Amino acid sequence: MSVSLAQVAAPQENAGLHGDLPHLEAALDPERMRDELDALLFAGTGTTLLRCGRPKPEVGDVGCSIHYPLLVRDASGTESQRLALAVMLPGEGDAEHFHARELSPIAARQPAAPAGGPRATGVLSHLRLAVSLFPVSAAHPTLVLAADRELATAALRPLLQGSDAAVTDVVLVRLRRSRGCVLRYELDHGARTAVFGKVGYPAAAAGVQAALDALRVSDGASRGSVVFPRGLGRSAELDETFVEELPGRPPELEQETERARVVDVAAAVAAVLHASGPGAGDEHGLDDEVARAARPVQMVARYDAGLAGSLLAVLNGVTRQAAQAPAGEPVFSHGSFAPSQLMFDGDRTGLLDFERVCRAEPGFDLGRFLASLRTSVSRKGASDADALAQRFLSGYVAAGGSAGAAQRASLYECAALIRTVAHSWLQLKTSRLQHALAVLEARRESLGLAG
Repeated sequence: MSVSLAQVAAPQENAGLHGDLPHLEAALDPERMRDELDALLFAGTGTTLLRCGRPKPEVGDVGCSIHYPLLVRDASGTESQRLALAVMLPGEGDAEHFHARELSPIAARQPAAPAGGPRATGVLSHLRLAVSLFPVSAAHPTLVLAADRELATAALRPLLQGSDAAVTDVVLVRLRRSRGCVLRYELDHGARTAVFGKVGYPAAAAGVQAALDALRVSDGASRGSVVFPRGLGRSAELDETFVEELPGRPPELEQETERARVVDVAAAVAAVLHASGPGAGDEHGLDDEVARAARPVQMVARYDAGLAGSLLAVLNGVTRQAAQAPAGEPVFSHGSFAPSQLMFDGDRTGLLDFERVCRAEPGFDLGRFLASLRTSVSRKGASDADALAQRFLSGYVAAGGSAGAAQRASLYECAALIRTVAHSWLQLKTSRLQHALAVLEARRESLGLAG
């Protein structure tokens, strides 16, 4: 790449970013923000903010969103985790306008909270921060409804085949600024003890649920049966799709034997998935992946033109090589295939998160998996990524997958790595950025792509 790993400065040190957001350094200081958020949201309410964890920023088109994990203690002495969501905006008065336009109307929809509880929203004008306490989220306005136990119970009961089960607790699993939220609903009784709710994801169409139903009868993985989640249904009011919980545990990539198991199982799962037959979602091609990768790169370009130019040059190389390698026939595809989507349960393997289900050539899922595998292995300090990648591709073919998918998989892999690099920069994750850049540079050289 024309910009080497050593030449890429840490995004936290970028002068242009701090010029646009002059209070960013203060907003990323957890000790200072503990005091700021305590005074804004908790002072005089009977709840004390004990600790503010490491802030999680993400630079956007305008400003920067920041998540603050909090540990609080209520008047009874009970400690719990909370999450503050903040948006830092560049102009004077922008935070106040955002609060009035976006946050206040959402907070007004929230079911009544106990009297004297923490404040739902506020503004830190001197930091140009508009702040809300989860579940008040400007990115996902219906979270205030989906996180309410009574409303969630009312939405779930018709989907649980007449069950009178009630939601006893709502646990935040994952919240992304623009890519949806996952909630875990714990139930009081019945065959199911928990259900997942996915707010703001596009995979709510009836065709997707029909495809998941069809996948549940798929079998034949070489290392035991493959288990797919069952969609329970959707609530339009909550903008939420409900799916059953799959048993098992996620893979652990720290151990060499576990890494080998992951690639063997993933190869078999991908072959089963691609041969399953159901059609769902839109058709998704390499051009779509290139465009998807280019969007965050263009955001990085505002602050690091050299890095962005090198990434776009690699993307152009991907496009040129794609013209010389015919695309495979589209198959049913996961859309976010990665080691983290697997669940090990004895000799069975579950596959999670079908929010990006689509019809794509096999190389799409394979490339996404390889990009995630290589960066994860790199971050663990292991050196067997290339051997694992070859083992995965060979295992996929041995399990019945397309023998011609490997070349196109490498192109999808590069596009996914570029997106990882760009998102790492925008999330100010220097360590992850360095690992992703190192993997991308090695892959670019291996494939003879310009950069």
